[in-house]
Amino acid sequence: MPVGRATGQHSYLGLMGASHEPRQARLREEYVRADRALRLFDEARELVEQTRSNGDEQLAAQLDRHAWHIVREADPVRLSYAAAVLDVVDQTVRDWLQAGLLEDFGGAPQRVALESVARVRELVRDLRASGHQRDLMTAVLRALELDEVGRDERFRTSVAQMRHGERG
Repeated sequence: MPVGRATGQHSYLGLMGASHEPRQARLREEYVRADRALRLFDEARELVEQTRSNGDEQLAAQLDRHAWHIVREADPVRLSYAAAVLDVVDQTVRDWLQAGLLEDFGGAPQRVALESVARVRELVRDLRASGHQRDLMTAVLRALELDEVGRDERFRTSVAQMRHGERG
């Protein structure tokens, strides 16, 4: 984990000393708080995977709920912070916000929910790992839609009926 040069503060994203490091003390504090929440989220998600691999699905589900609670309760973040986390330009964050991929908190400067940034970050990481570099918005939207459809009980029942040759 990188450490800020002058302040000695930890920065999960490596923002301290980076070219996009905020110069204003208040903005830097916002970034540090968001970094802390994301670090705790990631650590909890790692524990989820370890717990699942040990076969304790019930505890894993509880830890997963806790992980998402961490980012859900965190303060909303500026678009510039979301862009740094997602490794995209600010305009892409605005586009994703307009498309509904990120939860808008409004205000001036405009802010988004850290939970939505964490959710999209996971999708972007998976997509990049599988070779998607361009048109990430379409791929992220498609992944979110498939996830939502997969959670729909009527859809799952319908698919099961189709597999068994039943009519609904």
